[in-house]
Amino acid sequence: MNTLMALRARDGSPLWSVQAPYDYLPAPKVDLALVGQVLYLVGGEHMSLFNVQDGKMLSAYTSRFSLRIILPGDHL
Repeated sequence: MNTLMALRARDGSPLWSVQAPYDYLPAPKVDLALVGQVLYLVGGEHMSLFNVQDGKMLSAYTSRFSLRIILPGDHL
């Protein structure tokens, strides 16, 4: 899985789609988190950040360790 697609809530029509820089399919669990206007895609040792308005990739990160999303209070 390396394609991220946003759909309009009103009618389900496509808003945008982008290719993530990593293949998230082998990850045991893939998480999504929306924080403000940023969508975080995290799976295994990889994380990609996207602008929710246009799907532009803001950043990508690879770790030697497994990554998880934790949202305590008002921060990531």
